[in-house]
Amino acid sequence: MFQAEYVRDLVQKDHPDLHVSLVGYTTTGDRSQHSDGALPSGKGDFLKELESAMLRGEADLAVHSMKDVPAQLPDGFSVQTVGAREDPRDAVVCVGSLHDLNVDAKVGTSSLRRTALARHVLKRSQVLPIRGNVETRLKKLDEGQYDALILAAAGLARLGLRHRVKEYLDLRTFVPAAGQAAVGVEFLAANEAVAALVGSVSDDSVQRCVNAERAVVRGLDCDCHAPVGVHCSQLESNFELTTVVLTPDGSNVLKIQLRGDEPNQLAAETVEQLLKLNAHNLMQAQ
Repeated sequence: MFQAEYVRDLVQKDHPDLHVSLVGYTTTGDRSQHSDGALPSGKGDFLKELESAMLRGEADLAVHSMKDVPAQLPDGFSVQTVGAREDPRDAVVCVGSLHDLNVDAKVGTSSLRRTALARHVLKRSQVLPIRGNVETRLKKLDEGQYDALILAAAGLARLGLRHRVKEYLDLRTFVPAAGQAAVGVEFLAANEAVAALVGSVSDDSVQRCVNAERAVVRGLDCDCHAPVGVHCSQLESNFELTTVVLTPDGSNVLKIQLRGDEPNQLAAETVEQLLKLNAHNLMQAQ
């Protein structure tokens, strides 16, 4: 809802005569996150019901965290980033200091990417799954169920919880998920009026970077369950694209870092190199 309000405010600032109303939905993916059952089967679980609402004419657009949007959308839908990108780094939240924790301290995360990176980069042996929204996870930490959490810095910032961060993890080593910290708007591709509206509040640099990140994920034919990190940033004169592919246990890693003028070309070169290095076998290693 914070992100929906953020998009509403962006649109109304640019189009003051336009009335924007928010329609809240609780999706299957949301309900699964709060249940005792299995984790959602994929990022699409958070989108399907919102896409159905748009097809029924109940909503004109849907607001997402871009990291939750599958690299391949259903036919007839488009997605575009809006506004600036929040801090894309992952962050450590703990009661004391990460460096003071024993190597076998309980570190909580729901992400396979973060799990693999925590084992590889942070040398943490006991990385455990954790469920629930940010507030629920912080409560579990404060109750002593975990010694530390790894969360998206953007989510903490948007909830006014920057003060809980003990350490920000370096982008070039602890590489974020594709689209992390960017807000996206999904809409029916045929709706030219909505497309124009969304385009008016989009940042070209953010859009190009996120497109490149998603192109890598799409080219590797992987999803949210894959231990893959990819981040693109615009430097003064060009772009930098960093990608890591790890074994699920974090014991082995492939890393490609390229610079150039065209992010999509960097993505294509990254995918080509990773496929030659048998990245698929690495991701699926037991």
